Amino acid sequence: MGIRLREGPAKGGLAWRRPTRATLQTLLKHPIYAGAYAYGRRRIDPQRKKPGQPHTGRVLAAHGEWDAFLPARVPASISWEQYERNLARLQANQARADTLGAVRAGTALLSGLVVCGRCGCRLTVRYRGTDKGRGTPTCAAGT
Repeated sequence: MGIRLREGPAKGGLAWRRPTRATLQTLLKHPIYAGAYAYGRRRIDPQRKKPGQPHTGRVLAAHGEWDAFLPARVPASISWEQYERNLARLQANQARADTLGAVRAGTALLSGLVVCGRCGCRLTVRYRGTDKGRGTPTCAAGT
């Protein structure tokens, strides 16, 4: 990604760097990527603010709570519909108990995606004994 250098002899110049995962997520989640101007997406939550630390307590506001939202105001890289599909996919891929998530690392097929038919929790594969070729799916809840 192209970035502007903030210091040094080439200050203000363009440099190309490998983007980090956090940079890419920020880019994909920002409405300007889909051509919309938005202001007030982050709020300060007084309960999360830590005294003496000025940048703490920031939380993302819901779409309807933004101070300003002006669609189709800047050149878009993708359509608004694609942007919303991307946000839904990113949300679904989170590794949380209430979402299915993305395929995880491991030796099992579809690791992290198979859920228990009784309780709905994720199944894990455990290998016991000398027969490493046969894993037994087990539920974290023990059902």
